[in-house]
Amino acid sequence: MQAILHQAKDVTSVYPLSYGQLALWYTYQLDPDSAAYNTAFVTRVCSPVNVPVLRRVWQVLLDRHAALRTTFTLQDGVPVQEVHEVQEIDFTHLHATSWSDSEMAERVREAYRQPFDLERGPVCRVHLFTQTPQHHVLLFVAHHIVIDAWSQWRLLDELRRLYPAFQARTSASLPPVAHPYRDYVRYQANMLATKGDRLWDYWRAQLSGDLPLLSLPTDRPRPPVRSFNGASETVRLPDDLSQGLRHLASEAGATVYMTLLAAFQVLLYRYSGQDDILVGSPAASGRARPEFLDTVGNFVDMLVMRTNMSGNPPFSMFLQQTRQTVFRTLLRQDYPFHVLLDRLQPPRDPSYSPLFQVAFGMDRPPPELAPLLVNDADRRVEWGGLELASFEMGQQEGQFDLFLMMMDGVDSLFGFLSYNTALFDQGTIQRMACHFQQLLAAIVADPQQRLHTLPLLTEVERQQLLVEWNPTQAMYATDSKIAQLFESQVARTPEAVAVVCDEDRLTYRDLNERANQLAHHLQAIGVHPEVPVGFYVERSAEMGIGLLGILKAGGVYVPLGPDDPVERLAFVLQDARIQVVVTREHMVSQLPQNETRVVCPDGAEVARYPTYNPARRMAPDRLAYIIYTSGSTGQPKGVMVDHRALAHHCQIIQDRYHLTSRDRVLQFASLNFDVSLEQFLPPLLAGACVVIGDLWSPAEFRQNLRDFALTVVDLPPAYCEQVLEACMDVSMLEQENALRLLIVGGEAAPVTLVSKWQQTPLKSARLLNAYGPTEATITATVFDVPSELDSERSRACLPIGRPLANRLVYILDNHLQPAPMGVPGELHIGGAGLARGYWNRPELTESTFIPNPFGDGRLYKTGDLARYLPDGTIEFLGRLDHQVKLRGFRIELGEIEAVLRQHPGVADCVVVVRAESSGHQQLAAYIIPENAASTRSPVYRVSASDLREYLQPKLAVYMVPAAFVILDHFPLTPHGTVDRHALPAPERSGADASYEPPRTPIEEAVSAIWAEVFGLEWVGRHDNFFALGGHSLLATKILSRLGDIFRMTLAVRVLFEHTTVAALAAYVASVDMMRDREPLDRDSDEEIERW
Repeated sequence: MQAILHQAKDVTSVYPLSYGQLALWYTYQLDPDSAAYNTAFVTRVCSPVNVPVLRRVWQVLLDRHAALRTTFTLQDGVPVQEVHEVQEIDFTHLHATSWSDSEMAERVREAYRQPFDLERGPVCRVHLFTQTPQHHVLLFVAHHIVIDAWSQWRLLDELRRLYPAFQARTSASLPPVAHPYRDYVRYQANMLATKGDRLWDYWRAQLSGDLPLLSLPTDRPRPPVRSFNGASETVRLPDDLSQGLRHLASEAGATVYMTLLAAFQVLLYRYSGQDDILVGSPAASGRARPEFLDTVGNFVDMLVMRTNMSGNPPFSMFLQQTRQTVFRTLLRQDYPFHVLLDRLQPPRDPSYSPLFQVAFGMDRPPPELAPLLVNDADRRVEWGGLELASFEMGQQEGQFDLFLMMMDGVDSLFGFLSYNTALFDQGTIQRMACHFQQLLAAIVADPQQRLHTLPLLTEVERQQLLVEWNPTQAMYATDSKIAQLFESQVARTPEAVAVVCDEDRLTYRDLNERANQLAHHLQAIGVHPEVPVGFYVERSAEMGIGLLGILKAGGVYVPLGPDDPVERLAFVLQDARIQVVVTREHMVSQLPQNETRVVCPDGAEVARYPTYNPARRMAPDRLAYIIYTSGSTGQPKGVMVDHRALAHHCQIIQDRYHLTSRDRVLQFASLNFDVSLEQFLPPLLAGACVVIGDLWSPAEFRQNLRDFALTVVDLPPAYCEQVLEACMDVSMLEQENALRLLIVGGEAAPVTLVSKWQQTPLKSARLLNAYGPTEATITATVFDVPSELDSERSRACLPIGRPLANRLVYILDNHLQPAPMGVPGELHIGGAGLARGYWNRPELTESTFIPNPFGDGRLYKTGDLARYLPDGTIEFLGRLDHQVKLRGFRIELGEIEAVLRQHPGVADCVVVVRAESSGHQQLAAYIIPENAASTRSPVYRVSASDLREYLQPKLAVYMVPAAFVILDHFPLTPHGTVDRHALPAPERSGADASYEPPRTPIEEAVSAIWAEVFGLEWVGRHDNFFALGGHSLLATKILSRLGDIFRMTLAVRVLFEHTTVAALAAYVASVDMMRDREPLDRDSDEEIERW
C-alpha cells in the first residue's frame, strides 16, 4: 500500500475519477441544473461572528484540501479531474435584517439548491445570512462528487480549531494532509487490478437470476426519464424505542444498522408485496484505510443488499439473515458499484435507477454535532467560540425513489426519509414514516412475530379503513322477494307501460299476467325451489316474461345466451342439471339435443294457465338465479345468488339511481351477463319503463336515445366511447335529450371517456362508474364522476368509488391484513349481496368465499387489485392474474392506453401482451384512428412510426409497444366489451419486421456510430439505446463523437430523453438548424459520409 501511495505522489494535477465519482459525473451529465447531489451543512449561529475571520478560515480549508479546488472535464471522451493550485473561496455574506423567518428559510433553500458547474467550478460555497449581530445562519454547500459526510465533519472540526485561533490572532497547527484524494483513486485502481476478479465472483453469484425491480405504489405515473427533484421528512424515534432497538440489536448479536435495515426491508415488502428485494446502501469503503481518515473527498460507494423474505419468517430469524448478508457484503465492499453495473449489465431504463430504486443508510455523527442535525432549535452547541443551534432545511434531493438515512444520536435515533417528488406526495411519505415507526415498535415488543403479522397501521388508520370507509348500513326489506315487490308495483300502476321492444308494448298488467301463466305451468310440471330452469330467448318482450315467470314459480333462473357456442350451452345444461328450458317456439331447434323439456311462453299450452299471482312458499335464502361466468380452467362456473341478495340489491339500486315511474331505462346487456338483471328488475320495481335495446351502431344508438326518450342508460365503456363519439356536435340532442343518468361498467373505464362525455350534449346527465363481480350480486361500488376530474390522480382508469349500502369492501394484502391507504391489495367484498358460492364447486367456493377476519359473515376474494385514495375512493388497478411483467419490469397496460388516447389521431386503443413465435413476449397496441371512429374533422392519419415516436418521450422505454395494429373497429363480445382474444396477431414480414433503416444523412451518422459503439452490424432508426444495452459510459462516447461531427455539445440527458436513432437525429437536426449557419456544412457532410 505504501508503495502505491509513493507512486501516486508523482501524479500530475490531472487524474482520473474514482468509480464513485464516475457515477456522479454521469448523473450530473443527465441534468446539470439539478441540485440532487448538493450536500450541505446548515446551522444557526446564536453569537457574534467575526466575518473576515470566518471567511479566512474557509479560505484556509479550501487551500488545505485539494478536492475542494477540483473541476471536472473530458479528455478524449474520458472524464478527468483537475486540481487548481489557487482558488478564492466562494463566500457570500448577506444582510437579512428585514427578513421574516419564512423568508430566511426560503432564501437558505434557494442558496442550497443552486446547481454547481463541475466543469468551471467552484464545487463548494459558503453563505452567511445575518439577521442581527447575535443571529446568523451559516450554510456550507458542496457537490457530493468532492465530499462525503465524513469530510464534512472533518471540515467542521478543523473550523472549530482555526476560528478561535484566528480570532485570537494566534497560530493554529493542523497536521498536514498526507494523502490527497488522488492517492485514493490510485489505490482503488490497483485494488481492482489485484482483487477485482475474486470480488466479482461473489457479486455475480449474489445478483444472479432475474433481478427484481421494486414496484412501490406511487402517487403519479413514473416519468420516462427520472428526475432528481426531491424533498424529505424527518424521522425521529422516541428515546424508549431507540433504546429498545439498541437492546434488541445487542441481544441478536447485530448492530442497530442491521436491525433498522431489516425493518426497512420489511416495510418495503409489505408495501410492494415482493419478497425478493434489492436495497442500496452507501458505504465509505476507502475510509477503512487509516491513510485516508483525514482526506477530504468522496469515498462513498453504493452496496447492494439483496434480501429474500419468502416463507414469512419471524423477524428475529430474518434479522439473523440480514446480519449474515451485511457481513458478507461488507467483506466485498471494495468492488465499485460502477464496475458492477458495467459487468452485470442489468436491464436499463432511464426512468429507473439501475439495480435498486430504494436506499438505506446510517451515519454516526460526532456526538457534539448530533444536536445540530436533529432539528431541535432549543439545544445549543459551543463550537470554537461560536454558539450553534439547529436550522431545519430538509433534504431537497431525490436521488432514488426513496432514501432513508438514519443517524445514531446521543439519546435517540433520527433521520430523514428523502423521496422523489415526481412520484410521491408529502402525505404518502408521512404515512410511510409513521408505518415505519409502528413497525419498529411492534418488532421491539415481540421480535418473534412473523413478518406479515407485524402491524403497520395505527388504530386510527385501522378504524378508518375497516369501519369509517364502510358506513353503508341502511334499512331494506330483507325478507322480500322480487316477485312480491313486482306484484306490489303492478297493483299501483297496472296500465303503465312496463316493457318496450321495437313495436311491442307490455303494460305492467300484461307482463304480470303472462309471467303468472308461465309460473303456473312451470309449477305444474314440477318446478319448485332450488330447481334450475334454463332460459333461452333472443332480445324480445319475452325476456321479461320468462325472467319473472321463473322467479314467480320459485325456480332457479339460468340464462342461456343465444349467441353462445353450442358446446357452452351443452355444458351449462349438463352442469346445472337443467330439466326444463323456457324458450320461444322458433328457437327450439337451436338448442343442443338432450332430454330437456321445453316450455314456450308464446305457446298455446302456457296460455291455458290462469293469470293470477301463483302461491309461493319460499324462503329468502332459496336460490334466485345461477349465472355462468368464465372460469380459469376454461370451463364456465355457475355463480349462485339467492332471493334475499337479489331483492336487497334491487332496492338499493332503485334508491342509488333514483329510479321513478317517469324513467325509461335501456335494457342493453345480454341475459347471461348479470347486469341485465339490474337493467330489468329495479326499474320494474319503481314503475319505470324498460326499453329493450340491442348492439346498435353508434348512429342508431344516438337516434334511439331520442326516439325512445331514454333517461337511464348503462353501457360497457368501449361501446359507450363509440356512442359518445357519435353524439358529439349533434345539436338536436341539446333540446331532445332526456338522458339524466349514464352508467358505465363491466370493464375498466378509461379516463378519456370523461372528456368525450364532456364534449357531448349528454354532459348534462350524471355519469357513474359501476363496479361489481357476479359473486357480489352485480354492482358493489359506484363512483360519481365529477365534472372536473384530476386525470393525473385517476391515471388510466376511473376510480370505482365507494361501496353501496350494506356492502363491506376491504383491500387486503396476501395475508389478509388491511393494506395502508395508497398501497395496492386484493379487493374483498362482504356484507349483504354476497353469492352463496359456485354451483357444484365446493372446493372453489371454500377457497374464494372466506371467513371475514374482521367480523361476521364471509368475504369474496375478487382477484382484483385496488387501493384506497386519500379521500376513501377506491382505485381499480387491474386483475391480479393479469399482472404483466416483461424483462423484470411490472407494467400497467392501462397506463400505456391512457397515454395513447391522448394522441390527437387516436380515438381508442387496447394494449395486450402477445407471445412471439420465439416464445418471447411483447407489447402490442391496437389502435382505432380518429377518422375511423368519427366523420368529424380534422382527420388524422396515424402510423406505427408516429405512435412510437409520440410515446417515447412520455413513457418508460419498456412500456413502448413493439407492434402497432391499426383497426377500423374493435371486435366486441355479445356484452359490448372488447373481445381481446379476437384481436388479430400483428403482421410480420421478413426475419425482423421491426427494423427500419435510417432515412436521412443525420440518421445514417447516428446509426453508424451506434453500430460501432455497440459492436453491431447495423442499427435501425427505431432501435432503442437502452434496449441495445446502453449505459452512461456508452452514452458519453456516442455524444462525444456526434459532437465532434456536428461541432456541438450534447449533454448525456439528451440521449436519455431521445432514446432512438430517429429521435436523437431529429434533436441534432433541430439544434443544427437553430445555429447561425447552414444546417450541414461541407465538412459535416464529409464526416457523415465517412461514418
